[in-house]
Amino acid sequence: MTPSPTSRVSATAQWLTLDGVMPGFTTNQAPKSRDLEGLLVRTLWADGTLIDHNFEPDGITWHYLTNHGDRRGYDPCEVFEIDKGLYYLQFQRDDRPIEAPSVFFDLTRGVGLAVIATIDTVRDDVADDVMTVRHKLEPFTIEGHEPLGEMPTLSAADDNGNATCEIRPGIFVATWREKIVPRGAVIIADHRDERNPRSRGAVFGLDATGTETVHFTFGTDDTDGALLSTTTPRPHE
Repeated sequence: MTPSPTSRVSATAQWLTLDGVMPGFTTNQAPKSRDLEGLLVRTLWADGTLIDHNFEPDGITWHYLTNHGDRRGYDPCEVFEIDKGLYYLQFQRDDRPIEAPSVFFDLTRGVGLAVIATIDTVRDDVADDVMTVRHKLEPFTIEGHEPLGEMPTLSAADDNGNATCEIRPGIFVATWREKIVPRGAVIIADHRDERNPRSRGAVFGLDATGTETVHFTFGTDDTDGALLSTTTPRPHE
């Protein structure tokens, strides 16, 4: 029997909201990197846009040089080192709080990937208006670095907003969204060591009132956590 919209809502009424689960995600976080402080990174995008990124302590100053007028600003950010020369930057736009970029800079290979998460409203059979998070994936090159590899290859997003990209051999970026407790997520997962996989990521959505954004990162350092099991999918018969 297919559950009715009313039963679906009542079944999730006791679920924690996004701001309610945040403390569990943000405990034992991985240490942040300060390697990029004082560095200027200029990125070139597919449409010809040039953006300067100046890394400061606990924040980033950005400046659009072409195609978007004289747009510039500053946002607090978190930076994590994923691998030698590969950094994950997470922030929420101060001038547009419904947008939270996740940016992956591969300074060794001269390429990168931005995942732009945006809160949107859609029609649904449960309620008139339902919040969702859409992700836009955009690869770029880094000026002053000769690209040593191909641009990140992206998979097409499915109905749940799941898209994947292998940004380095064995290191994957993935996006998805959840509908029951509406939120979007971005993750970078290091699966090079099958016995010691590690991941970092961010969650973005709205609080219990539906009026304030909730944005936080997650992921433990290399000394926390242990692999419990692995699953090998069986081929379709």
